[in-house]
Amino acid sequence: MSNSITALEGHSRHVLRLLRAAEVKYGFARVGNAMTALLCARQHQVAAKQISPIFAVVLMDAKQTELIQYLIRSANRETGAKTMCRRNRILFVLAIIPTVVTALVFMRGVLGTPRITLEAIRIAPKGDVRQDIVSSSFAPVDFQYRIVNRGRSPLAGLKLGTSCACEITAAPPGEIAPGGSAVIGFRLRAPYAGRLQRQIPITVEGIKEPLLMLNATVRVRFDPPAIIPTTQDHNLLFVKGDASPREFVFETIEKRENKPWIEGLELNPSDTIEVHPRQLEDSVEQDPELVRRRYRIPLSNRLLDVGQHAITAVPRTRKEGPSIVHSFALRLSVVDSVAIVPNPLVIKHTPGTQALPLRVSVINRTKTVSDATPTKYDEDVLHVRSTDRKGSSVQTFDIVPLEQSQGEFETPVIFDIGNGESRELVVRFTRSSVP
Repeated sequence: MSNSITALEGHSRHVLRLLRAAEVKYGFARVGNAMTALLCARQHQVAAKQISPIFAVVLMDAKQTELIQYLIRSANRETGAKTMCRRNRILFVLAIIPTVVTALVFMRGVLGTPRITLEAIRIAPKGDVRQDIVSSSFAPVDFQYRIVNRGRSPLAGLKLGTSCACEITAAPPGEIAPGGSAVIGFRLRAPYAGRLQRQIPITVEGIKEPLLMLNATVRVRFDPPAIIPTTQDHNLLFVKGDASPREFVFETIEKRENKPWIEGLELNPSDTIEVHPRQLEDSVEQDPELVRRRYRIPLSNRLLDVGQHAITAVPRTRKEGPSIVHSFALRLSVVDSVAIVPNPLVIKHTPGTQALPLRVSVINRTKTVSDATPTKYDEDVLHVRSTDRKGSSVQTFDIVPLEQSQGEFETPVIFDIGNGESRELVVRFTRSSVP
């Protein structure tokens, strides 16, 4: 027994523990004989599953046979545990391979790929970048930033976005070296009132997303309500005899929470034009507390005759609102409901030659359609011939000279336009300076 144990000492500590446990269960002698049988079987390359039946027949000892089976089962469990441990080690290695590869790729990207890092420092206007830039209405505001390349590689293809509706005053250079810097600039125009916010992106070629966003906010000192000034002339065209109104339009900036500021319009003189009730349109302002209101006030001509007229208009405010001192200068043009173009008609001729016919148009500016008819003219001098109508409101006529005119003179052509009204065309014959 001791020799058997000594022979197995170099193989496994587990075997020694197994033999000591077997000695307690089966006795010292049986364990010695069983181990001798096992060593002999191993030395002669006898399969383990054949050991138990062989020695059961030879020794004719059931306890001996049971001991050998016990040793075989225990040895098999030890072998299975080692195999399982080896298999777990292999699976563990296979499992961590993707993680190790991913980590290596990440470290390569962090350490080997150049990083793009930009820093923007506002140098104009001066002041706290977290506060709004205060400006007057419609004033240009120039912004300047120093762009610093904090990365480890040169930065080329830098661009300043123009989607902000701003004007670029200093474009980025072609390249910024690592640690280098450049000054870029853009200009915003302040609104008439309220707050204007813009975001200006800085991009680089090859990268879709902006590297940096520059925030610019301009606020106009403003105490609403107020009328928005305009450089456009307030011209209105009326047609004599047509009562259709023409709209006088202006805009204001008001607080959104308040009622409309303007209620109507006062005219001077006041007896020639009729003022109709106002119409309103609200639109969004940059400042959420404000609203832009467009006032449309229809005006109709009552007594103004054909010609040019000037009228002063003063908006009438609501009683609880602030008063207004602003006034508008209106230029009103009143034209005839029916016009003959051109008038006068000049026919140039060379003495002793026949003058060529010319065409005139009779334009009806009213919604009512009636044909113009030539009723009276000197048939010895000219003939009036109707041509095709151009639309529902324009008729054309050819004026045909009938004889060789020797001098310069004028002759009228009278057109009947309906409703007992008529219009006169003046035909003027002049000598041509070209022989």
